[in-house]
Amino acid sequence: MLPSCRNKDSVIERPEDCLQFIRDTFGFPVDVFKDFVVLRANRKRFHVYPRHLELDYLLPDANISAVGISFARARMVHPKMTTAAARMFGKFATKNFLELDLNELETYFKREGFVCSRNRVCQLSATGQLLVRFAGQGIGIAAVRELEGDLIDVQSLYPKGWSRSVGVGAVNEPME
Repeated sequence: MLPSCRNKDSVIERPEDCLQFIRDTFGFPVDVFKDFVVLRANRKRFHVYPRHLELDYLLPDANISAVGISFARARMVHPKMTTAAARMFGKFATKNFLELDLNELETYFKREGFVCSRNRVCQLSATGQLLVRFAGQGIGIAAVRELEGDLIDVQSLYPKGWSRSVGVGAVNEPME
């Protein structure tokens, strides 16, 4: 059973805490992020950008919502990594990920859920989130909850707008 680790007093607010949480949750090696900076873009988001851009001159009050890519949702006990960040860094995860088969990938892109064995997940964490991959590449994030036995319910968190822009109902079939 997934242990409960919900604590309303420990909402993550600082970029370094967000990065540490993401590292710990998905087992990212420290060097994966060595060439990137995570910053608080606004009240709702952390962003990541390449360190070589040297944007340290930005003031804390500056409107920096367009710098880099959206990395994680802020002001959460368990910050949710964005789909863009999961696609960029997902191949480096060493835990809390699920390798999808083709049918599951189609289901994920349709923003639907599926059931699978907990044994297919590499070191499932208690955060309720799971990084999903296909052919070793990061695809996105899913919500997960335990069912009876060794089964888990995996619910797609693929963005609605991205799902529409894919323009396919299945990986190789046009939508009607």
